[in-house]
Amino acid sequence: MTEQIEDIKHSLDLILKSWTHSDKLIPLYQDLLNHKSYLEAFFISETYLQGNQKTGTTSINHIEKLLSKILEYQSQNLKAKRLKYKLKVAIARLRYVVDNIKYSFELSADDYASLDENHPRFQAVKNVTKVVEIGSKDEILRQLKIFHKRYDAVKAVIYNFLKYKQSRSRNLMTGIMLVYFAFCRSEAKRYARLYESSLNYESAETLWNMPNTTLVKKLTLSKLQSITVNQMIFIPKTSPFVLENASTDVTLEGDSGFYMKPDNDKGLVAVRILSRSSIPALPITKGEKFQNQIKKIVIHAHGGGYISMSSFSHQTYTRIWANNLDAVIFSLDYRLSPKHPFPSALDDIWQCYNWIIKFSSEHLGISPSEIVLVGDSAGGNLITSLTLKLLESGSQLPDGLLMIYPSLGKNSEYFSMSSFIALHDKILPFPLFPVMHKCFLANGNYGRDYLVSPVLAPVELLSNFPFSIMMVTESDPLCFNAFRFADKLLRANASVSINLFPHVPHGALNFGNKDAVPIFSNFIDNAQDNLKILLKLDN
Repeated sequence: MTEQIEDIKHSLDLILKSWTHSDKLIPLYQDLLNHKSYLEAFFISETYLQGNQKTGTTSINHIEKLLSKILEYQSQNLKAKRLKYKLKVAIARLRYVVDNIKYSFELSADDYASLDENHPRFQAVKNVTKVVEIGSKDEILRQLKIFHKRYDAVKAVIYNFLKYKQSRSRNLMTGIMLVYFAFCRSEAKRYARLYESSLNYESAETLWNMPNTTLVKKLTLSKLQSITVNQMIFIPKTSPFVLENASTDVTLEGDSGFYMKPDNDKGLVAVRILSRSSIPALPITKGEKFQNQIKKIVIHAHGGGYISMSSFSHQTYTRIWANNLDAVIFSLDYRLSPKHPFPSALDDIWQCYNWIIKFSSEHLGISPSEIVLVGDSAGGNLITSLTLKLLESGSQLPDGLLMIYPSLGKNSEYFSMSSFIALHDKILPFPLFPVMHKCFLANGNYGRDYLVSPVLAPVELLSNFPFSIMMVTESDPLCFNAFRFADKLLRANASVSINLFPHVPHGALNFGNKDAVPIFSNFIDNAQDNLKILLKLDN
């Protein structure tokens, strides 16, 4: 590695000596100087000299590649505007790697990331992993390329219109810009990369909450499958607060019945019920009502980085599941960050789960024999954290979990081997993670709490963890922590199965339609098959 370090130092010196000192590039020059100073100090530190060389090499390799790319840009005699754009993106990526290099060297030699491929723990995880091909690599990449051209245009619009205050003229400009970027692909691509490399809460929330805007909602509704029951209900909080140590046997005083309308004063939890069969006690349910005939329940927590989306925006696949499964889906609308940071969302799913266990028979005429939790991304985090809390409190456990590209780590100091996928990822770009963590953990420093980062859960807590299926997408910055968590489950003698999807990015559930990436409908079908396994349904 010594030769690599010398190459890095040499590259930095070359870049800085040949720098074009225009006013617009001075801030980027200063960034590079800061990185050079930090790295020089780091390379003589005990962390580097005595640290984990196996995992640390990952950071070193990425720094080398990024510096090589910057040197390449400098040698191309680009016009000032184009050079600034390329340097800005590359240096932002470099900053992300430099900010994380320390943590990559601090990993324990016992961490899953440090294991050799022949290690028994590595082999144990490999043995429960099944590679699932939902299509050829060429076809997946072809469809993704088409999708990202459109997605780039949307990002370019957001990057530009957020510079202006809300007004009618801005709304008009938005439409004009969307048409412009739809045809000017190179400009759309340039602004999309700038959007990704400078992401903040406002720009992320704007993009990810587009499915909840009035226009997109209307378009979505026209394309959703019809379903017998699609009803929002609002349930009371009948259990102690999630971070209290009280038993779930304790029921808070007050009415345990659900409401048909929200009531902010009562602090109700919003849940969408989806079912192909009629539900007793729902006033608008069509068809004959059969009391206590529904035996299987799916509790769903949507993704969206804890800051966006809803049960509505995920109906593109939850309705498919509800129509094809002999089960009722309770799709939770948990409170979002930063207005409601941790543990608000966890308390919502905790209250929802306990209410279903205690009161769904009495108030909905549902008497579940199987309860399965399913969540994607942030939702995968919530269902896992909920299960850890249930284990802690000795409560009734779900019969199984389906974790779909779950977000299992929120401790920025716990380095993940897949985190650098985010350097070039167009779904989860690297600036997004500190933004989400800051929003989600606004109430305090919970980064080391395993109810925030389930990957940190102690092995001894996991021996009774329910059977879990993980759907891991290979091209996902979050994927490594899924393998880490599976390693812990196996060490605790818990049962876990991993489906690994090559070439598939984060967010595939939401893109599995003809307007986005049609081939990902196979991913939705695979998730449905996994739910059938967990619910013990005959195929």
